[in-house]
Amino acid sequence: MRDLTTPPLFGEIDARVLAGLAREFRAAGLDMAALGARAGVGLLPGPEAGGPHELGQFVRLLEAAGDAEGGPGFLWRCGRAFARNSAAGMFPMLRPGLPLGAALTGVVGEIGRLQSGAVVRLGVEAGLVTVEYRVLDPAIWPRARDVEFTFGFLDGLARAAGSGTLRPEAVVFEHEPAGALGRVDRVAGLPCVYGGGSNYLAWPEAAMALALRPGALTRGAAFSPGAPPGEADFAAALRAALLEAMGRGPLSQAGVAAGLGLSERSLRRRLGAEGLSFRAELDRARSAAAREYLRRGDLALGEIAQRLGYRHLSDFSRAFRRVEGVAPSALRRR
Repeated sequence: MRDLTTPPLFGEIDARVLAGLAREFRAAGLDMAALGARAGVGLLPGPEAGGPHELGQFVRLLEAAGDAEGGPGFLWRCGRAFARNSAAGMFPMLRPGLPLGAALTGVVGEIGRLQSGAVVRLGVEAGLVTVEYRVLDPAIWPRARDVEFTFGFLDGLARAAGSGTLRPEAVVFEHEPAGALGRVDRVAGLPCVYGGGSNYLAWPEAAMALALRPGALTRGAAFSPGAPPGEADFAAALRAALLEAMGRGPLSQAGVAAGLGLSERSLRRRLGAEGLSFRAELDRARSAAAREYLRRGDLALGEIAQRLGYRHLSDFSRAFRRVEGVAPSALRRR
């Protein structure tokens, strides 16, 4: 039987984001030494730092800060402050007069360079501009506060446009609120939806023409440009595409290839060149997600099977046993 311990966390984040986050936490009066110990994170980097850190550290730090502060919406407000104090230094394209649509497009693209292992996507549909954000690794959980912080940051960026009164049109979270303290409706400015398939923040498309106001985003400390990202490891990119596709309907090789920007034939060639099997990688990704769902214990086996793209519970059980050497029901009982 294989080792059932949690695999290494998937995804990295630029240290400069952690440095800006630490500045906001200190300004809010949080004890950084106690916070780092609670989150299992060592000394946080200074503003001049660069290079990658585990994405899991970022998420754990935010969870610990939310628990320490105790009030609903704290991380959303920190995100707004981060936008006001650090956005212009971190994203040089942000300048007065820039339309909000161009600002969001540039920032969302740069977030993808600063952070890996997550979906960060801008879309337009039915008169709304949406940003989807979701950490992919199922082992990084709980992960409610990182979404709250990220959406607060994007909300702060939107508030820097026009007269400063722009509010989100919709907010959807993948997590359920942990009681009253888990709800951020009041600080977000609207009733939020909880328990969705992913995390979405939306504004009216017409608002994208609003321009960033002079002085709304202070230049603050400049962040040195990070090194350009290298070519992504194919196996890691494949795993990300598989995890992203889960919960969005039937999983197919053609759909995953499209998510990687490849044709199905090109994907097969890359798999062969890397010595990888699509089925084995799919089973491995599904198994990693299933282990975390089973540990959490809040989903029935049938719902887990459906989320992972299996048509039948028996298909899920056979595949899980093939990879893990134990039935999912037996692992849950442990």
